[in-house]
Amino acid sequence: MNLSIALVIAIPLVGAAILALVPGYRISAAGNVLAMLATFAAGVSLIFAPKGASDYFILDEVNILFIILNTLVGLTTSVFSASYIGHEIETGKLTPTLVRRDLPGQPRAFGSFADVGATLRALSLAEGNA
Repeated sequence: MNLSIALVIAIPLVGAAILALVPGYRISAAGNVLAMLATFAAGVSLIFAPKGASDYFILDEVNILFIILNTLVGLTTSVFSASYIGHEIETGKLTPTLVRRDLPGQPRAFGSFADVGATLRALSLAEGNA
């Protein structure tokens, strides 16, 4: 498997695991932005990666376009969500405890965000063997 493909999927997953352990929303928001920035850079690096197929992934121009678009949306959404949640806490509509609360069946927000992004990118690259 190409290193860039592995990074596009692994960075958000590792980031999500780390963000699940971070207690403060400000640090987790910044970590989420950094993880999405690194993922976007890995997505853009796919432009220079060799095209082709493996047992599990197909890398062609269309997939690269979707990966770059997906990582760009993830990056901009992570920046927006960090400022949005900060604003909601400042106005009193949310509390830091509520943002970081671990409820049964309710994962932490920024970690969940990273997991969803990794899953979407993996699905974009997946080879369909139906």
